[in-house]
Formats: sequence, C-alpha cells, structure tokens
Amino acid sequence: MKKLKDLVLRYGVLLRKRFSEKDKLKFLQMSQMEFESMGYQVDVTQTKIRAGKLGSKSYYNLYAGDYKNADLVISTYYDTPVKSFNIYKQEAFNSEKPKSYYIINFIIQLLIIGSFSALFIFALMPRLMDQSILSFWGVLSFLILGLGLYLIKNTRLGIANKNNMIRNNSSVIAMFGLAEKNKGKNIAFSFIDDGTNDSYVGVKLLDDYLPSKRIKKIYLDSIGNSGDIIVFTNDKFEGKLPKSSIKTDLNKRFDYLITSGTIENESVIIDKANTGKDKDLDLSDLELKINKLNKVINKIK
Repeated sequence: MKKLKDLVLRYGVLLRKRFSEKDKLKFLQMSQMEFESMGYQVDVTQTKIRAGKLGSKSYYNLYAGDYKNADLVISTYYDTPVKSFNIYKQEAFNSEKPKSYYIINFIIQLLIIGSFSALFIFALMPRLMDQSILSFWGVLSFLILGLGLYLIKNTRLGIANKNNMIRNNSSVIAMFGLAEKNKGKNIAFSFIDDGTNDSYVGVKLLDDYLPSKRIKKIYLDSIGNSGDIIVFTNDKFEGKLPKSSIKTDLNKRFDYLITSGTIENESVIIDKANTGKDKDLDLSDLELKINKLNKVINKIK
C-alpha cells in the first residue's frame, strides 16, 4: 500500500496534468526512471506529424520491456483531457466529443478575446494617449496584452483538466503495479499519447512499433472507476464480454479492452471524468483491481 501511495502522490498529484508538451515530457522522464528501476529497458519515441496550417505536432510514446520477445503488451494513454463542463458523459474507450463541447470552447475563446480587447480599448488606450509607452500605464498595457495572448494560446484547444485521478491516472498507476508484479516475464508495457482524442495517433504508432502481429494487446482505461473490472474480448475467457458489446473504434486494434464500471447501452460511463471533481481514488479498491488484473494477465498468457 505504501508503494501505491507513493505512485498516487507522484503521478496523481505532482504530475497530474499532462496536456502540454512540457507536461508530457516531465511525466515520461519520471516514468522512464520508474520502469528502469524495475529492470525494464525503455524506449521513448517522438513522432512529428503535420497538423495542417498549425504546422507539425509531436507525439510521444513510451515502450518498456523486451518487445522482440514479448507475448503480451499492456497499454494505456497517459495524456490528460480538457474540461467538459459536464455537458456530456465520458465513456470508456471513446474519445469523441459532441458539437456542444466545441461550441462551448469557441464561446470561451470569444469571451477571452472580447474581454481583453474591451479592457485595452476602453480602459487603457485613453490613458496611453498622452503618456509614454514606458510609463506605468504603458507597462501595464503590455502586461495585460501579454496575459491575454497567453490565455488565448493556452485555451485554444480547451482548458486543461487538472484533476484526473480516474481518467486516467488510475490506469497509469495500475500499469506500474502490474509491471512490478511481472518483472522477468515476456510482458511489455506502453504509455500512449493522444488517447484523449479520437484520432488515436499514439495507438497507431504502437501498431507501427510492434515487431510482430502475434503479440496480444491489452488496453486499459480508467481502472479506478467505480464498479468491478470488465474485460471485453473475443478470445475464450471466463466472465468476459464480447468486444461487439461496447461501441469503440479500439475494438479493431486491441485483443482485450479492460475498464471498471457497469455496461449500459453499449457503453461504460466514467464517473466525474474531465471535471474538477475527478480527484478521489480509493486505494484499497485500486489495489484489489491491480491484483485482479494480474490474474487476468496470467490467464491470457
């Protein structure tokens, strides 16, 4: 339990937000050290992909273990989401967003631009008319203008959610727990970028990285969600549900999809995901789930 508490502090509190490139690199550096301390060889890859007029964007995946001899690879996404303002319920294995989400974020951008423009034009400009740029009002104007540009730049893709215990720090912590229990076995692990977007670039990069199609692939999502472990697979497995029973594009890319919760209408809702309320994690429950996951893994092997 002490080890689990340390992992929660490290990845659920200190490195809880992994939205910007800087955030992600800090997380990957710490994760690399974590895996290497357990004896795993680690490879962190950077892939640049053009994003239209926005130029290119870098995606980072982490691969831990001996992939040449691995029979099984366990994956989860490590990037954290933007706020949804509770306008929709987050489903496991589904990163699609409704139109209302994009409308809300567009309105937020307009409000930021409008507020700072009005402040500059009606409050600051009149005072600058007869004063030097280096005066108090001149310096203040540049500071406010800089703050406005900073907010616009950092909210153009949405407002980063700071509390992400369930989605998806719980799965990240579970991965480290499973890595500790399976040292020396032919099991590899991967942290995947872009899991909170429906483009799933990191998943596609994992497919390219794998040396063989024979390797079984497991995908974890929000393991700390309330409810029991659910295993979706088409393989013969006691207590499993067929992959067709849940709506997701990941069905075609992974042999096993594992989450926690209750399935209803072909989906599993992740409680409190993408909101400021996603800050509680039952460590005793998570420890039990890690042990259950370990039993699942050993049955697959």
